[in-house]
Amino acid sequence: MIVCPFCDKRFDSETSFVIHVKIQHKAMMLSVCECHQEGCSRTFNNFYTYKRHLSLKHCVSFDRTEIENRNSDIDNSPNFPELESLIDPNPVFTSSTIESPQAGCSFNKPSVSNTKNFESIVQKEISSFVSQLYSVSILPRSFISSLIGNLNNLYNQTLILILQQKCNSTDPKQSLSDLTRMLTIMQHGFDHFKTDHRSLKYFESSGVLIKPQLINIFASLSSRLAAGKREAVISNTEIQVISIKMVLKKFLELPNVLSTTLVHIQECKRSEAIISNLQSELWKNIESKFEGKSVFPLLLYFDGVEINNPLGSHANIHKLSAVYFSLACIPYEYSSMLENIFLAQLHNSNDHKFAGNIKVFRNMIDQITDLSKNGLSVNVDGQERTIYFSLLAIVGDNLAINDICGFVTSFNSQNWYRVCTADKTETQSQIKENPHMLRTVENYIKHCKDYSTGVKAECIFN
Repeated sequence: MIVCPFCDKRFDSETSFVIHVKIQHKAMMLSVCECHQEGCSRTFNNFYTYKRHLSLKHCVSFDRTEIENRNSDIDNSPNFPELESLIDPNPVFTSSTIESPQAGCSFNKPSVSNTKNFESIVQKEISSFVSQLYSVSILPRSFISSLIGNLNNLYNQTLILILQQKCNSTDPKQSLSDLTRMLTIMQHGFDHFKTDHRSLKYFESSGVLIKPQLINIFASLSSRLAAGKREAVISNTEIQVISIKMVLKKFLELPNVLSTTLVHIQECKRSEAIISNLQSELWKNIESKFEGKSVFPLLLYFDGVEINNPLGSHANIHKLSAVYFSLACIPYEYSSMLENIFLAQLHNSNDHKFAGNIKVFRNMIDQITDLSKNGLSVNVDGQERTIYFSLLAIVGDNLAINDICGFVTSFNSQNWYRVCTADKTETQSQIKENPHMLRTVENYIKHCKDYSTGVKAECIFN
């Protein structure tokens, strides 16, 4: 029996004791702790020397690497609050994670008519439980794999034994073959989730995981030294793209999503106050082109993401550019939730500068064009319905919008303002709008030809 030095809680196994300390007392792992084992009251500078003491003096067997690798424990142990507060008993899942938000782990007692029905129930409940773990973004995948392993041991060494005892003492009239089959099914319930690779493969084959696709945008010729000789090598530059159509289909087929959205659209159109972009003249003109069809507005969001945070000359070498999308017509209480803002594309920012907007965003434009022309067929409550989509706006900060729309990205340049043609000096002193400086379709076309007033290239979204 191991006693926690911080709260005096007792544990039967070394693994559960270590997990408890990492989750409940992570902030105290480097503070002084006292041994509360029977007949011992020694104090130690930190939790790591205390673990070594337990191993040497009280015959508690820890993993040797876990004892000695102090830095690894600090860097890799999850900084969690209470574990129960992390796993929502009724989580809301995105369409790219699981099939339905109601597919959470259920502890009801479903009726079992045959072994095939039982197998379906067991597999669904286990896959839903693993989905909940993967939906908690702060849980490392290594921790999830370890947790699944511990649950698998509990599953086989406790539950199976109990059912086997019941099977041996059951009424002879009851078919033992069905019970034996059920035990076998439970015993192999986690076979699809033993590793991270198997878990993702299972969700992909089940059609509930939308994996990104690699799109080659350009190839470059470089050289390398092999066996003392220099040879030419073709290097492909790729971007990661997620299918917008697949994500929208999964999202709109979730229970009540489509019906709630349609009700909200009608409420916005009937409102006398201006409460939505659905009431704008721009959207009314777009909607009129679809001649009575159901059309939803799309918002694209573009921004850069700095990872690793290198300094000096290495700054920005790992910078990524991300494209997100969302529906501009869902109810307000859901529109800003992260699970309703979907990732569409990731690419290296340096590759973007080299390849240009046309190559980087061509696939994105093709997807949006397909949704606008052909629409998306969704099945809700057994009824097929076609929904069309149209791009309403591109959202981002000044740097991102200038970049994606083909304007200069240096705000020290002479002309950087995308709304008008005022130069740097005029923007510093101008206090009143000059209508002659505003960009129009006519002067924008002219500036695209001579690349003047801050225009580097014509916007590919036009």
